[in-house]
Amino acid sequence: METNQAGQPKITSIVIGVVFFIALLAVFLSLGEVVKLAGAPFLFLPVKLGLVEEVTASEVIHFNLNTHETTLEFKSPGRYVLYTADLDLLEITNALEAAGAEPWLKVQSQAGNEAAAVSFVRRGLCPFDSALARGRPVFTFVIETPGVYVLRHPARKVAVAILPDAITGKEGVLALAYILQVGFLLGLAGTLFYRARSRRLKRIREIRQLKRIQGEAFWQKELEKQKKDRQE
Repeated sequence: METNQAGQPKITSIVIGVVFFIALLAVFLSLGEVVKLAGAPFLFLPVKLGLVEEVTASEVIHFNLNTHETTLEFKSPGRYVLYTADLDLLEITNALEAAGAEPWLKVQSQAGNEAAAVSFVRRGLCPFDSALARGRPVFTFVIETPGVYVLRHPARKVAVAILPDAITGKEGVLALAYILQVGFLLGLAGTLFYRARSRRLKRIREIRQLKRIQGEAFWQKELEKQKKDRQE
């Protein structure tokens, strides 16, 4: 750490240290979001190949669990997933799953004639989870008939999100796609590094060879000069 003449740390050094610590702490606390953001570009190829469907921001439903019931409209049938970043809810969810209990979320049509079976997402956060919703997926369910549904859940001042589930059942394919893409990028980086290193080593050898030739020429001239001096 930089010090002034009195041996005390400079104010700028202290400020830089504090800012760096805060930035490091922020990254640690939001590590899950960093992982998802880092993995988001690798979803481009699987989407283009038709391995998974692309989820857009307009399809994400954000809401709060302020009351015991939330009414939502699902305009399209299909599988949906609920994301949360609340640590208490995540711990409760993990405890219920470990105990083999029922999920804390119930999904039923407003008319009461259709209920969606809610299942635990039995894995942790992955790089291919959606970066459009904070936290990790905890529940997945299927909406057979579009319409208005009532969600029953614990009342908490917690923000959650529901979005189309494009991941469940395709984790293996996505993991393979990610590994192949990362492997390709690492291979490409390794090839470029090897070529750059080879060019550098070649240049060093050329310089050394040039110096050796110049040195030999110098000493050859010196020997010829000494012979000439002796002859004179």
